[in-house]
Amino acid sequence: MKKILFFIITISALASCTDSMDINDIKSDSRLVMYCFPSCNDTTFIQLSRSTPVNNSNIGTSVGVDNASIIYKVNGIMKPVHLYKVSDRSTGAESSSLYYTTEKHNVDDKIEIQASANDIGSVSSFTTIPSMPVIDKIDTLHLRQGWNHYFMMHMTFTDDIKTKDFYAVRVIQKEIDKNYYNVPDDTLSYISTINTDEEPLLNRLSDVDNDFGFSENFYRNFYIFDDKLINGKTYTMHLKMYGSSSSEDRSIYYKIQFFKITHEYYKFIKTLNNMNGNDLAEYGFSPVTPIFKNVKNGFGIVGGYNMVETPWYLYK
Repeated sequence: MKKILFFIITISALASCTDSMDINDIKSDSRLVMYCFPSCNDTTFIQLSRSTPVNNSNIGTSVGVDNASIIYKVNGIMKPVHLYKVSDRSTGAESSSLYYTTEKHNVDDKIEIQASANDIGSVSSFTTIPSMPVIDKIDTLHLRQGWNHYFMMHMTFTDDIKTKDFYAVRVIQKEIDKNYYNVPDDTLSYISTINTDEEPLLNRLSDVDNDFGFSENFYRNFYIFDDKLINGKTYTMHLKMYGSSSSEDRSIYYKIQFFKITHEYYKFIKTLNNMNGNDLAEYGFSPVTPIFKNVKNGFGIVGGYNMVETPWYLYK
């Protein structure tokens, strides 16, 4: 009861505060927005667009940049970058805001990116390639709690005591429908939602957070965490997914994608999570957290990662 009363009083106080601002008085120019997530994969994409000032009537739209000059360096050595051309379905014209390099990266590589366009200026950023995460063991379990069915995956890994590490985990679900002849007929894959109630690394909210409308939402079901609670330890994560099990005409599979990400990548996703899980900010009762960026003179994020994934596990 005290928590509820405190919450009501606080909301009343916040609601009594007003602030007026005309966005037409805000002066700002468009800047380059750059996103790039290099890893040990053989292709790295660079997305470029221009920001839209808040007083522009087209705010919320993304305008690609297909005339940029890009310098991409790996350990100080320049690598070729190409424009990824895509045809517009409505006009047939080729346009793109995507660029790519086929340079193969290695762990600890230092990546520098500079991009410029004649009418919008230049930006730059820097990142590294983290080490490859290692999964020690996977166990699976079919749970039934009341009328609900869950597929539990226990993922065991060991954190490196010598480094400050940042991780992410994602679960992919695949459903294969079978036809009359018991032959696979259709396949549907999507990113599954993890029930975080039983995993302390993913459920870090207190009772006070819950009272104030904060929720543990994860951007696009990309579940990030750091090694603050598990530094140097061998740890088993409990990844629980809700859903029906396989049947005669449908087979359901799950696999885990386990990431090690750079600190800037972690901070970027964390600010997105904070925005997505802040109900007070949504209704104007608290400040909106600015999205983290590490692009100089512009917006966006350049963050390295490495990823390992498990085989598919059948949910029987």
